[in-house]
Amino acid sequence: MIPKYNFPDHIKGDTFPGLKVIFNFDITGADIKLEFKENPSSDVAYYWSTENGSIIIDNAVSGMTSLMPMIIDVTPSTYNYDLQVINSGGVVTTYFYGSQKITQDITT
Repeated sequence: MIPKYNFPDHIKGDTFPGLKVIFNFDITGADIKLEFKENPSSDVAYYWSTENGSIIIDNAVSGMTSLMPMIIDVTPSTYNYDLQVINSGGVVTTYFYGSQKITQDITT
């Protein structure tokens, strides 16, 4: 069964502080992506990926990665996500999934 992890609630327009994600296997040559959508058929609202440098592989052999800090400025809602690792052979595996609630900010 794929583990579920719900990110903490976040206020629209604030900076998400980043997060360490450690896989217990070698991720050398892998691409990693984490996309947030309101529902499966929605456009991607915000995301992290190794492709755009918002996920950094700190140590590929030990599977250590960092989600970089990012301002999340999207419409308040609950967003669903999953994290996929595409290994160097092209095999796609979803490692965990969950949601994050974005709440309305007040201060302008």
